[in-house]
Amino acid sequence: MNSIVSLALLSLFLPLKMILGPVQLRPFDLMVVVLCAMTAVIAPRLPARPRPVAGFYLFCAYAAWHAFSAFLVSSGNGIRELLQVTIILAFGGCVIALLPVLNLKRIGMFLLIGMAAVTAWSIVWHLQHGFLTGWKRLDDPKTTFTFLPTALGCALLFAARNRKRVYIGLWGLLGVIILLSGERKALGIYVLITAAFLARGRFSPAPILLVGAAAAASISLLAASNAYMATQLQSFMDPLDSRNSFESVVRGGTPQSFSNSQRLFAVNLSRQLIAESPIIGTGTNGYTDRLAQEFYYVPAFLRVNIHGEPLRVLVENGLVGLLLYLSFWIVSLRATLRSCRQLIHAWPLPPASAFILLAILVAPLVFYALFEGSGTHMFIVGLLVTLYPALINEMAVRRRPDLLRAFSASRPVGSSFPRQQPPGFRRGRGHVA
Repeated sequence: MNSIVSLALLSLFLPLKMILGPVQLRPFDLMVVVLCAMTAVIAPRLPARPRPVAGFYLFCAYAAWHAFSAFLVSSGNGIRELLQVTIILAFGGCVIALLPVLNLKRIGMFLLIGMAAVTAWSIVWHLQHGFLTGWKRLDDPKTTFTFLPTALGCALLFAARNRKRVYIGLWGLLGVIILLSGERKALGIYVLITAAFLARGRFSPAPILLVGAAAAASISLLAASNAYMATQLQSFMDPLDSRNSFESVVRGGTPQSFSNSQRLFAVNLSRQLIAESPIIGTGTNGYTDRLAQEFYYVPAFLRVNIHGEPLRVLVENGLVGLLLYLSFWIVSLRATLRSCRQLIHAWPLPPASAFILLAILVAPLVFYALFEGSGTHMFIVGLLVTLYPALINEMAVRRRPDLLRAFSASRPVGSSFPRQQPPGFRRGRGHVA
């Protein structure tokens, strides 16, 4: 089971997919089918436990509206989206049901090693094709730059003292790799998590400014001798791409940043689509359908989906979809913070480490949701944020079995954390009494 869960997640970073009519089949889908069969046999024998899964139920409601909205565009589109959300919800349900028997530490280490291997392969591929920097031309493998900081950050936070230096060295190496990759989301995530480590979980602007200045200086030095890094630096400084207007791009002009220009174009078109149908939206994938019908003449890099899930949800699923989307995020993030405090208390680590853990876990998901296009990966991001409370809760209970008795006495199965915390824990900043 641990291998199936690990391989299913790791397969999402590989460029392996098959198009069968309107459906796109991935190895992830086949592994979820196997996992469901295993869950049907094993889960009934496992003891029931209280788990914070309220966010997952809200995610199911959002997924149902997402699938229903897809039928507003076409029946084929609806069937494709319905199959996608069914697979992802089935995976989430299996993970929740199998939590008592999953080896979360082994799964995490397998993902860390696996993502590192995919990253190394991607870098070698780029070097063989003459790309000394800008290692993000493979869509699925480049996602590892976004999520490697989570896996390595957790390993660094919970590492034994005799291994801390090794993980600190690997963390520095990861920073260099992300910098050379040109993946701006990953660089923002790395800066934020590094600042959280330096600030030791306390809110202080100094570490953020320090790490940000170091990153900017490094990019500036690279930009002096590398045209690609110079372009990336310019895209940071001019995110609205003011050098080229939309009209000049349509006439064949080259923007400073293709991604920035696409985002600006998407925002302008989204305003029109939101005004037309603010409540229920244009329907899932209605934005790309509208592009194909009315904007077939614009360059291909503009005819892609909206990069930014909240905006896409508002455009395609309306205010109803956006409220459902934000609800599972808010509920899950609150529960995740409580879970982080419990885990840090159970380990134990300094109370402020809960905020370091929260930054490690949540920053990549937030950056990905705000700046990446929709698809299977985006739904997995939504699923992960709803599973975090249950996963962290399980780790805390295994570290301190007495926490399970406190949870069971305070809340029924399937509920969130008890409002009355276990003995020795004080609310607020999570100090241990």
